[in-house]
Amino acid sequence: IDIALLRTGIGAPGVAELVPSDGLSVMGPAFIAGYPDQGLVTIIPILTAVEVLRQATKTRIGPALVVRGDVRRGNSGGPMLDSGGNVIGVVAAKTLSLSLGIPLIAINHLHAHIYACRLHAKRDVFPCVGMVVSGGHSSLYRCHSALDFELLGGTIDDAAGEAFDKVAKLLGLGYPGGGVIDRLSKEGNPKKIVFTRPYLDKSDFDFSFSGIKTAVRHYVDKHPSVSKSRIADIVAGFQAAVVEVLAYKLINAAIKKECGHIAVVGGVAANSNLRDRVRHDAERKGLKVHIPSVKLCGDNAAMIAAAGFHYLNAGMQTGLDDDVFSRAK
Repeated sequence: IDIALLRTGIGAPGVAELVPSDGLSVMGPAFIAGYPDQGLVTIIPILTAVEVLRQATKTRIGPALVVRGDVRRGNSGGPMLDSGGNVIGVVAAKTLSLSLGIPLIAINHLHAHIYACRLHAKRDVFPCVGMVVSGGHSSLYRCHSALDFELLGGTIDDAAGEAFDKVAKLLGLGYPGGGVIDRLSKEGNPKKIVFTRPYLDKSDFDFSFSGIKTAVRHYVDKHPSVSKSRIADIVAGFQAAVVEVLAYKLINAAIKKECGHIAVVGGVAANSNLRDRVRHDAERKGLKVHIPSVKLCGDNAAMIAAAGFHYLNAGMQTGLDDDVFSRAK
């Protein structure tokens, strides 16, 4: 089958991506979706609803149009960061769906991140406890099956990735901050500057990273002339605190929910210290860890296609009257 993807959101409102696949091997060819130089993805610019139809007549699309739609379907749907861009993409997708007579499937992209582990492992990872950590989200899910996700907790202020970005900006390291902090922390000593671990309540599943960002700011204010080596120690200490909390909350959730599999996904899942810490702590607790390859940690077409495949098989479609929204679920 061909899984047709419509990418929407910041920087890419209205870009359709057609991912050729063959049944369950959507987990295979779709693995490098989003890389047109590989010859597996056709990019169709979408300018207006009329242009959508004009382009659609040149390319076979079916049996379904899968979109990172983040739309409200009763109590489901999903989050997104750019309502305007999402509206453009979803309207285009609805136009295609109605005009071509094919089902529209809107995917909660936070849920879709868990499917990146399925793509990487090339086998099922459900049931599991999944942690989505990115610049906009820090969320824990009890994933009962490929189609049944229960939100356990999330951030009450700054997401983990957001804290990385803000600390990097504070220290003059540029944006985004995740990669540079990961690299620079290897040159520092995480025990030289110890920041309080922002656990909130150790027994619950919520996160808060605003306080540790503020703690870094206070340290810099007290030590305005920090050397490069001291900056490495600062970011190493900061990263160690964030990673410790993320790993603890994830593993604690798995133990409480009596689930033997855990997944770490999202942009922050590319952090080498987080990947190592989760694997180390999970092994001590006898838990099986699923972490996608680095190139599948961020938002990507492959994970949307994978989720869309399961939704399509289950007959889960999006109605033309479903609305876009920007609150996480």
